[in-house]
Amino acid sequence: MSLPPSAPTPPPQREAHWPPPPAGARWSSPQQGGPWPPPQPIRLPPKPPLSPRQRTRTLVAGGIAFTLIGGGGSALALYLMAAAAMAFFAGTWQLALGAGDEFGEMMGALVYGGALYSGIFCVTFGLGYGASLLILRSGGVHRPNSTTLLASLIALTAWSAVGGIFVMVYLMAAPKSQPWEETPAAAGSFLTVFICALALITCAAVGAVSWWLTAHLLRPRSVSPPGR
Repeated sequence: MSLPPSAPTPPPQREAHWPPPPAGARWSSPQQGGPWPPPQPIRLPPKPPLSPRQRTRTLVAGGIAFTLIGGGGSALALYLMAAAAMAFFAGTWQLALGAGDEFGEMMGALVYGGALYSGIFCVTFGLGYGASLLILRSGGVHRPNSTTLLASLIALTAWSAVGGIFVMVYLMAAPKSQPWEETPAAAGSFLTVFICALALITCAAVGAVSWWLTAHLLRPRSVSPPGR
């Protein structure tokens, strides 16, 4: 006795999608019933460039602020290096000959000088930080606090290398000077003023470039009111 023929198995049904794919389009996945339309990558809008007003204010803020911050930081760094050298030689002298109470008195003077230069650096940093905030906010620069702090770190890192070059040049050129060999005191004074003036100009230039670069990196993707 023969069995009745079985009904054919219906083909698998795909899930309904809306909107439906256009005619002749393929699914985005190898399996039937993949998502449609296929997912698209998220593209963020490009960042608009700094306006001329913002660019000018960042350059001015960097030049003024880092002249104060870099000047105080350079003075503190030079004092710490000189104090470390004096403490090393004085300690060696104390161990070799036993200088007595002079070593303690000198260390006390070095600690007092370190506290004084640290206070000067805090004052100059506060003045530079406040001036930067005022100038950046007046120009509508985005995130003035973050711009000032990050730009200060970038500028201090760059200035540590540039300032070392100035110190090396000064130490190599200080003993002799060609224009006034007969008056070494005048030559030394001229060289000191020249190196300090050149260092201040370079410090302002490093600050201006660092502030502009930081503001360029932190600029918003859309126009928004300035804030933190």
